Amino acid sequence: MSLFNGVACERSGRMDLKYQHWRWQPHECDLPSSVKFYMVTRFNAIAMLERLRNKRLVFVGDSLTRNQWTSMVCLLESSIAPTLKSVTPKGSLTTFKINECNASIDHYWAPYLVESTSGHPVHHHFSSEQILKVQAIEKHARHWTDADILVFDSYVWWRRPKFKVL
Repeated sequence: MSLFNGVACERSGRMDLKYQHWRWQPHECDLPSSVKFYMVTRFNAIAMLERLRNKRLVFVGDSLTRNQWTSMVCLLESSIAPTLKSVTPKGSLTTFKINECNASIDHYWAPYLVESTSGHPVHHHFSSEQILKVQAIEKHARHWTDADILVFDSYVWWRRPKFKVL
């Protein structure tokens, strides 16, 4: 399989692999032991793949969700045989398919979640006045309606100084 450079962490020059051993425990937060077990133990790619079996995980939003998607793919892809995985970019949707588990992890570019002039996944229209169709989410939503797990982000885009709302 040929991953594009944004997903090929080590091939893109990342020499620091300490991120593979990161642990997370919220400061001054007493999580229930069942939750805590998963949060403070080392990331287990095989266990995650098993949880994703027959599921579709979709990250929807901007570059923040694309980075989250990339991180998830990087954590999982080394545990999957090359012939059992693929990456398919198609417009605003990029799909990482794991054939062995019948699972996929997608990123869908929709920085406002609704239709906008910033809808192109590569060539964003950064004019001083963004045009938004706030009642028009269907164009994008049809790409994630069958998802089992959704991760959304769009807040920073809404902080722009000017909008034209249709």
